[in-house]
Amino acid sequence: MKIKGLILGYAILSCMMVSCKFQNDSVTALSGSDFHDIQASQFTLADSIILMENLHELNYPKDQIIKMEPVIRKDWLMILVRYPGGCADHHFKLYGSPSFMESYPVQNNLFLAHDNNDDACSAIVSDTLIFNLYPLKQAYIDGYGSPGMVHLNLYAPGADEPFAPYLKYKIE
Repeated sequence: MKIKGLILGYAILSCMMVSCKFQNDSVTALSGSDFHDIQASQFTLADSIILMENLHELNYPKDQIIKMEPVIRKDWLMILVRYPGGCADHHFKLYGSPSFMESYPVQNNLFLAHDNNDDACSAIVSDTLIFNLYPLKQAYIDGYGSPGMVHLNLYAPGADEPFAPYLKYKIE
């Protein structure tokens, strides 16, 4: 009976440790193969970054986001977003340029697009979006030939100024 109690206790403790792993807002535990263990209800894998020249001419959905909390882990950009809604599916895309602004370190502007599908509800919805930055990494390596650092200026939908502070993306 004592052994069954120990096994049950260990099983409960293990489940608690796993379930707490991704409840931290900083998502510091997320890396490598851990990414595939995330349940869809906890995170939304939005897509890879879309690289386009002439981003200033891009007409993308700019529906409201109340709060953004971005963090980069390896080649993944995770953004905790809060926005009004709750009655329709919301879609997000991330746009960047294959060209870099020359500075030290170089910079790239990223624009978050948000399409609320005409959601008229006003509940505050929280979601964590995950974007694959690998296409941006490849553009950097193609242009500069070696690893380095990029400062990413993330713009909320419709914003005139980037989210502060810039994000540091270490390309290895």
